[in-house]
Amino acid sequence: MEPSKLNILLQNGCQSSNIERLEAELMRERSRAGAWERYAQDTLLGSQNAIAQRDMQLHLTYAELNAVAETLRRADEEHYETRIELREARSQLSSARHGLDDMRTEIVDTRGHLSDTRQKLHMASAELTATQSALDRSQAKLGEAEGTISKMVVDITKTNDEVKMLTKKTHQLSRTADKYRHRAERAKESKERAVRTAIENERSKRTIHHVKHNGTITSQTRQMILDLIESGVPQGHVWDVFYRTAHGLGINVQGSFSTRSVGHIINEGGVVASLISKTVIS
Repeated sequence: MEPSKLNILLQNGCQSSNIERLEAELMRERSRAGAWERYAQDTLLGSQNAIAQRDMQLHLTYAELNAVAETLRRADEEHYETRIELREARSQLSSARHGLDDMRTEIVDTRGHLSDTRQKLHMASAELTATQSALDRSQAKLGEAEGTISKMVVDITKTNDEVKMLTKKTHQLSRTADKYRHRAERAKESKERAVRTAIENERSKRTIHHVKHNGTITSQTRQMILDLIESGVPQGHVWDVFYRTAHGLGINVQGSFSTRSVGHIINEGGVVASLISKTVIS
């Protein structure tokens, strides 16, 4: 399997482990939410019972206070001396009423806290539902990824088979190329040998021309130098033209001459020409 396919499988494995972790966290959140809801219900029930008991106590207390007030009123009518005690009792009754109002305020606050707790429970339930939906979507994506991975595994298997076939064909073509390369090398070597043989044969067929004989420039060479000078070849380029022309005609030149020797030949040719012209005139 290719490294890229392995990475995809590993990534999908990581997604599967993340889904399992989310499921575990979801179960813990559900457990905590259930415990919190039971605690809130128990607290609410206890608070309601306490409120009911306090309402009964307040009712009884109001009844008792009314009875006391009636008794005090009667006692005030009957006994003037007891009015001071009655005032103190009324003061105590007012304090008791203030205490009862404080208790009612606490009860209202407790009911507000219970309402906040219920709202938090509803929010936790909504979050739990959203987490469950996300988990369901992740599971669906995981199923799609597993299907894609299966298809890719099949494609990789086919690709590996094609690579094996191409590798086999490549080896065959490489062996064929080596065979033709060896043939080309042998043909090249044969051609080079044939060219060398032809060059050697051509060289052996060339005519040999000696520029000098016993250290003196031959008359044939002198005449050729004079012909080149008459044709307009500069004195300094006579040897190059002479050698290139002979070589082009397949003549192997043995020896050489200098520009100074060309000058001497030109001078000698001029003296001879003047003598000949004088003889003709005479």
